[in-house]
Amino acid sequence: MLRRDVFNAVKWTWQQIDGLRYSFVINCLVGFFRVCLSLFFVWVSKHIVDIATAKSNGDIYFGVGVMVFTILLQLFIVLQFSRYREKNRLDVSNQLRANIYKHIMNSCWNGKEQFHTGDLVNRLEGDISTVTTTINEHIPAILVSSFQLLMASLFLFSMQKNLLWILLIIMPIALIVSKVYFRTLRRLTSEIRNKDSKIQSHLQESILKRVLLMCMLKVQRSVDTLSKMQNELKTLSLQRVNYSSRARLFVSLGFSAGYCVAFCWGAFGILYGTVTYGMMTAFLQLVNQVQNPIVNMSRYIPSLIQTLTSVDRLKEVSNLEQESVETQCFLDGKVGLKIQDLSFTYPGNSKPTINNLTYNFRPGVSTAIVGETGAGKSTLIRLLINILKKDSGSIKLYNEDSEIEMNPSLRCNFMYVPQGNSLMSGTVRENLRIGKADATDEEMIDALKIASADFVMSNPKGLDLQCAEQGNGLSEGQAQRIAIARALLQPGKIMLMDEACSALDEITENKILTNLKHYQSDKTIIWITHHSAVKKYMNECLVL
Repeated sequence: MLRRDVFNAVKWTWQQIDGLRYSFVINCLVGFFRVCLSLFFVWVSKHIVDIATAKSNGDIYFGVGVMVFTILLQLFIVLQFSRYREKNRLDVSNQLRANIYKHIMNSCWNGKEQFHTGDLVNRLEGDISTVTTTINEHIPAILVSSFQLLMASLFLFSMQKNLLWILLIIMPIALIVSKVYFRTLRRLTSEIRNKDSKIQSHLQESILKRVLLMCMLKVQRSVDTLSKMQNELKTLSLQRVNYSSRARLFVSLGFSAGYCVAFCWGAFGILYGTVTYGMMTAFLQLVNQVQNPIVNMSRYIPSLIQTLTSVDRLKEVSNLEQESVETQCFLDGKVGLKIQDLSFTYPGNSKPTINNLTYNFRPGVSTAIVGETGAGKSTLIRLLINILKKDSGSIKLYNEDSEIEMNPSLRCNFMYVPQGNSLMSGTVRENLRIGKADATDEEMIDALKIASADFVMSNPKGLDLQCAEQGNGLSEGQAQRIAIARALLQPGKIMLMDEACSALDEITENKILTNLKHYQSDKTIIWITHHSAVKKYMNECLVL
């Protein structure tokens, strides 16, 4: 089971770093070369000691020079490669985050998010950091350690094959004993990551609703909830530390026994003349060369288990159903929208929100959509722009020349103002350029005037006026007017206004409607409203 999970995790991760695989290979090759240098250093050390004790012939000064050169070369590689590896870490992290973020943003929506935003942010930060570290450090280290174990074992075998067999028998016993803890370790890691996500979700949502909690005198309750969750996380983390410590204890006992065997073997060999001082020096170094790879691999096992959990969490996000993103398709001239026998039911509901609705939003005609709360007005808008997927019926965009079934590539034909405060943190300029990336200052100022948002230019900062998170710092009505201006900069032919003036007074709303009727007379306007006065500015009215 674990083997299959590891294989699937490696396969998924390898697919995610497409384009950066060469850096992974270079990382491993440099590690292999460093292993060869370290073994060469062992051979040089043995040779120098044997020359010094008259057990071998050669120039000791030349040997010392080679040893110094080897040390300096190792240091040079470490210094140069550390910068390269950090660059690789950043590249892998950025690519992984971009891939997962793209999956999140392009995932289909059924009216309810599958994951809490705090949980998603936790996965984008914590889990990607874990996977990146494993790709950039742990897996190359495991491969290099395996290579080091093989080469050091062959070296040791060439000098004393019986000693090698003793070491290789003692150390796996410790690993086998410690293996019983790894299943529990993986379960604890999964629980820790999930608990950590819940804490981040609680923090994010509580900070976002801070004013509400203050008004309702529930700040202390929120703090108490956080403390309880943190204590639960602490308990789980300590349990994981205990299990890891026990596993390392068994491994350390095995390695200590191996070192004692090697030391005694060399000491008695010197006593009976079967081992030279140079061989003794090499034994003690090679014991570390054999043991360290196994020590390192045993240390990486908890990290790999944590990585398996993180990969599973990221795969859950990457497996979200994706929209079929196609090239944008603009329709020329005046554009209409025709719906036929349209039905939609939210998942988990038995009663349809939209049931067999037929209507034709004719090109260039303005329509008010009215109805009771919960009648499906906003749902209809989301169906029209293909954010929600219909159960049955058809939604078609058309002009004089063509008629096309609605799909994501046709969203560019809409100018959309959603319900509520939809501004992003940043300047007014940055918010407006979401509607049109290359909009000039003149275009933005004109759009603000039509949206009756002249207050922006009255401010000393003008278009550089800052909007805090969710438009904080602006009134609800000011934020709505900037959102309308943003929509006016979009190149679409159909305006979808979902309660776009709900926070405005009647005079300002009438002014905006008058401006739209004058400056946007060629547009098809669909306006959801609770205000009966809006109807007089519209050509038609659809009652839900």
